[in-house]
Amino acid sequence: MNGLTPRCLPFADRMVERWLRSNRAQLSQEVRQVYYLSMEFLIGRTLSNALLSLGIYDDVSSALAEMGLDLEELIDEENDPGLGNGGLGRLAACFLDSLAALGLPGRGYGIRYDYGMFKQNIVDGRQKESPDYWLEYGNPWEFERHNTRYKVRFGGRIQQEGKKTRWIETEEIIAEALRPDHPRL
Repeated sequence: MNGLTPRCLPFADRMVERWLRSNRAQLSQEVRQVYYLSMEFLIGRTLSNALLSLGIYDDVSSALAEMGLDLEELIDEENDPGLGNGGLGRLAACFLDSLAALGLPGRGYGIRYDYGMFKQNIVDGRQKESPDYWLEYGNPWEFERHNTRYKVRFGGRIQQEGKKTRWIETEEIIAEALRPDHPRL
């Protein structure tokens, strides 16, 4: 197991607590939310973002320094999930970070890839590419929700009823899937 994974768990717990509070507040206010659908989210490493969002980056850095440890070295141990090829994936991640920073309710939905783009190594003077299994040591920043099901509709048409719009005559299935939530606060 990567030594960083268990060290991130206390921070991940604090992120989840804030995320759950935020969700409850949004649901109780019945506010509209932004839903951002993207094939990729190039989120980068999460530890530094989490510490900054929790407002404890400097405190953690100082505490580690007192123990002779360097926060930047710890941050560099985190696997960087290569879950996109640049522009659109980075834009999607920045958009969600901006929503979170502004306190606006929003969610990003996409595909959770088990493998990133690929790893490149030089072996015997030649370039060798291999899958980048970024989840090799697990991901302390996400948690699975096994009891979550969604209605997924296909086809149909839109019907206007005064100021309301309804989606009718659809084919509907109930989808049950692995849905790891990855809080961004």
